[in-house]
Amino acid sequence: MADKFEDYCKKLTLGSNSFKEIIHKKQIFVDKTDIVNKLCQRGKYKLLQRPNGFGKTILVDMLEELFLHGVKPYGDHDSYFKGLKIEKLWKDRNTYQVLRFDCFHRQLGDLVDVCSIYTDFALTLSKFAQTYGYEYHDSFSPLDNLDRILEESQENSIVFLIDDFDTPILNVCHSLSCYLETTGHPLDIVTDFLRFILLRIQDFADKFRFVFLTTSNRYYDPTAYFAQSNVKDISFNQELSNIVGFTKEEIKENYQEHIIKKLATQDCLDASEISENDVNSFIKNLDYSYGGYRFNFQTKDCLINPKSALNSLSLDYEYFEPYALASMEDALHTQCEFREDAIKELLKRPKDTFKASIKDIEKPLNFVRMNVLALLFNLGFMTIKSKNTKSYELTFVNSEAIDSLKDSFLNNDNRDLDNVFTRFNPDFRFV
Repeated sequence: MADKFEDYCKKLTLGSNSFKEIIHKKQIFVDKTDIVNKLCQRGKYKLLQRPNGFGKTILVDMLEELFLHGVKPYGDHDSYFKGLKIEKLWKDRNTYQVLRFDCFHRQLGDLVDVCSIYTDFALTLSKFAQTYGYEYHDSFSPLDNLDRILEESQENSIVFLIDDFDTPILNVCHSLSCYLETTGHPLDIVTDFLRFILLRIQDFADKFRFVFLTTSNRYYDPTAYFAQSNVKDISFNQELSNIVGFTKEEIKENYQEHIIKKLATQDCLDASEISENDVNSFIKNLDYSYGGYRFNFQTKDCLINPKSALNSLSLDYEYFEPYALASMEDALHTQCEFREDAIKELLKRPKDTFKASIKDIEKPLNFVRMNVLALLFNLGFMTIKSKNTKSYELTFVNSEAIDSLKDSFLNNDNRDLDNVFTRFNPDFRFV
C-alpha cells in the first residue's frame, strides 16, 4: 500500500514551481484560470501580496506561458491550457515578449552581494534582448539597457513579470539596528534599484501589455514605489482574492483520493474502510491547521495554505506540522526584532480579535515603523475577520501560525534582543 501511495504522491505539486511541469507530468492542478483571466483583463499593472507557500511563483509561470503562447496549440504539442477554464475565456489572440525577473533566490547581504542584483538583472535583460532582437551593450548599465530596449520596443508589446519583488529588501534587512545607525546601508541600494524599474514602468507605460509583481510581505512602504507608478495593489480585491490558495471545497474536489490513501496508509487500513466522514474530518483539521486566510472581509471562503496542505498529504510528513510558516523563521525574527514583547502579549490572547487601522493594513509604514499587527498580517500569521469604516478586525489565522510564533518567541529563552528601537522612534506604536 505504501508503494501505491508514493505513486499518488507523485501527482502532488510538492517542490514544483513550474506550471508547465505540473501540466506535462499530469500532476493535480487546481484550476483557477477563470480568475487569472479576470486578472489579465481588468487593468494591466498589478501587484499581489500573499504569504509564503501560496503558489505565487506558479501563477507567474502560468502568466508567462499564457502571454508567450496563448491558449492555442503551438509547436508539436497541445496548449498547456487545454481543458482548463481559461481555454474558452481567453480572447487575446496576440502573443507578447515576456521579460521575467525572479527575485526569490536573491541572497543579499553586504555591499558586494547587493551589486549582484544588478548583475542578475543584466543577465535577464541580455537574454531578453537576444531572444527578441534588441541591441544590448555590455558597457552600459542594465538600467540604461532597459531604457534603450523600451525605447526600441513597439507599443503594447511587452509583458513584465517580477516574482517576489520584496525578497531583495528582506535579505538586506538582517539587522534593523544596523540600518537605523548607519548610512549607505545596502537596503538603500536595493530600494533605489527597484524604484528605478518601477519608474520605467510609468515612463514607458504605452510599451507594456501587462505588468505583474508578486510580494510575500509589505515591510517596505509600497507607496514609496507605487504612488508614482501605474501599479495597482490588488491584494484586497474581492473578485481576485482566491486567485491563489485552496478552499476546503477545492481540497475535497481535487485531493479526496489522496486523503483516503493518506488515512488508510497512516492507520494501516484498506481504502474502502475510509468513510466520507473521515475525509471531511481530515479537511476540517487541514482548515484548522493551515486555513482561515481571508484577504477581503466580504469573501465567503477562507483559504488554506497550499504548501502546508500538500505537505500534510505527503507520506514523508506527519500530521499537521507547521510547514510553510516554520520555514519563515529567519524572516520572522528579522522583521519582529524589537517587537518580541508585543508578540508575547498577543500570544496570551490567541482567540481574541485585534483592531488595526485600515491604513496600517493596506498601506503600512516601512518595515522600521510598521505596526506589529500589520507585520503579523503581512507575514501570514494573522487574517481579516471583519472591517468597518476605520479599522480591520484581525485574528490569528490558524494553529500553524500560533504554534510557529510560540516556538519562536515563547520557547526560546536564549534570545537577547536589546530594545533599542524606541531610542530612534519614540512615537512607535507596537499595537
